[in-house]
Amino acid sequence: LLTNVGTLNLTSKKNGIFIQEADALTLTAASTGSNSAITVEILGLNQDLTLMSASAAGAVKLTTTGNLVSGNPGFPCLTSGTSATLVAGKAIGTVGTPLQTSVAGSLSATASNGSLYLNNTGSLGTLLALSATGGNIVATNAGNAAIGTISAVGHDIDLSVTGNITDANDVTPDAPGVLNIEASTLTLS
Repeated sequence: LLTNVGTLNLTSKKNGIFIQEADALTLTAASTGSNSAITVEILGLNQDLTLMSASAAGAVKLTTTGNLVSGNPGFPCLTSGTSATLVAGKAIGTVGTPLQTSVAGSLSATASNGSLYLNNTGSLGTLLALSATGGNIVATNAGNAAIGTISAVGHDIDLSVTGNITDANDVTPDAPGVLNIEASTLTLS
């Protein structure tokens, strides 16, 4: 569906949710089918996506040209049983209100022109990529995390993982390594 609304409340009990929105949006979405997915894309230039909640048994993909922020501070506003892909034209989360997620499987987040603040609960088979162009990355994960690529060139990364950290890029034991983390300063705990 192509929409032009300020607030969107969606529930799908069988299949997925697929939305293209013209302007800024406050989103509440639940897709409860066994392989359900949520895909929301903001099309207008510099338009923010305020996430109240998005929950799916399958993949969740959120794309905006502006900031991707939490409208439900302190609570998981994104839940996925398989994967989440977050893309923002500006920042994801804020210093005081990081985006709270509960993803088991894989997680990818890109802040194209700003910082990335993210707290995840769940063991990540693959933390595919975290990227912030023009800003820092502050991310926590309550559970294990297999790290793919985390990049904040010229900026800082603060990564905290309560479980084990493994290299998701190390699939061939005797092959040359692939860069996992690139930053000015890395704080890893």
